Formats: sequence, C-alpha cells, structure tokens
Amino acid sequence: MSGAEGRAARLAAVLALIAVVFVWNAVFDRGIDAGVKRYLELQDARSSDRPLIYVQDIMRPEAAASAVRATAWSAPIAFAGFAAVWWLNRRAGRRRATR
Repeated sequence: MSGAEGRAARLAAVLALIAVVFVWNAVFDRGIDAGVKRYLELQDARSSDRPLIYVQDIMRPEAAASAVRATAWSAPIAFAGFAAVWWLNRRAGRRRATR
C-alpha cells in the first residue's frame, strides 16, 4: 500500500486511536468526578458519632466501574477505526490488483 491509500489508512488509524483515548478518558473522568462528589456528600452528611468514611471505600469501586464503562464506550470506536483501516487496506489492494 502506498500513496494516497496508505496515507488515508494511517490517518484513519491515528484518528481512531485519538478518539478512543479521548472518549475513554472523558468517560473515566466523569465517573471519578461522580465518586468524589459522592464521597464529599457522605463526609458532609456524617455526624461525629458515626464511623469514618474512607476515600478508598468509595473510590475503589467507582474507579473499577468507571474503567469498565469507559472501555464499553471506547471499544466500539476502536472497532470502527480498525474496520475503516481494514477496509482502506482492502480497497487499496483491489486497486493495485486491477492496475
């Protein structure tokens, strides 16, 4: 693969990778923000006679759930990007075969 087809496939791969990283990070960050908000709300509502609320008790499960959610949102984007690269490579191969 060379020329315009090669550049198009490389560009599609790079754009898909950028989109995957961006979406994964955005979804994960929103989940972490929600966990921090929940922890702060629980700390504010806690009275002095109640047991302490530790940040890891709130954030560890939230971080795991956020990672799963982020992966679920970014996986279809990765699949679409790889499919686009595969299609561009296949198309370039057909063009070479007909020349």
